Amino acid sequence: MSSTSSVFRFRFFMLLLCLAGFAGMALWVQGKLPKFDITLLTTLRSPTSSADPIGPQWLEEGMRDITALGSNWVLLLAALCSSILLWLNQHRKLALALVVGIGAGLAVTFALKHGFARPRPTLVVHETQVFTSSFPSAHAMMSVITWFSLALIFSASPKGLARRRYIMLVASIITFCIGFSRVYLGVHWPTDVIAGWLAGAVWVILWWSAVSRLTPYRA
Repeated sequence: MSSTSSVFRFRFFMLLLCLAGFAGMALWVQGKLPKFDITLLTTLRSPTSSADPIGPQWLEEGMRDITALGSNWVLLLAALCSSILLWLNQHRKLALALVVGIGAGLAVTFALKHGFARPRPTLVVHETQVFTSSFPSAHAMMSVITWFSLALIFSASPKGLARRRYIMLVASIITFCIGFSRVYLGVHWPTDVIAGWLAGAVWVILWWSAVSRLTPYRA
């Protein structure tokens, strides 16, 4: 079996897995509120006050800083700066593909939120401002789309396996922390975040399958 065929099979398998996972989450949150959501959300709050997240005050402030890494403005800025860098290095088609991919991903994210229109959590006090509906989490979905798109681009080299693994690990840690911060701050149900991760993964797989040939290396 050729390496190209193996990559295609792996991508197709992961695409189906993530699609099935997202569909399962979407069905799960319809109707009665999942006990999983209630348990995890309340576990992260003080037993004596739903307005007080567990842990010291500096942790709460840190979570607000972390959650900003998944905000639309930060992600769009990161994408724009990266696109300019690619353009200056003569990878202009890839630069445009990155802008289009993340911009379209943002549009799809908010279309999904509008379509599902799930209310935000009301069991606990929100520790940061929110303006849209809850499912899927835009922070979770867009952080996967943006940080993993950038990770794939800047790790696409036939050499340096350790470097590629490190870049992908950093992207994974960032997206996990962003998603966790949304639950910790009480603005998302855990299922919103998981669904956002899965939907973001679907988008990245499709986008990378379409544009990976534009990279200077075909990793």
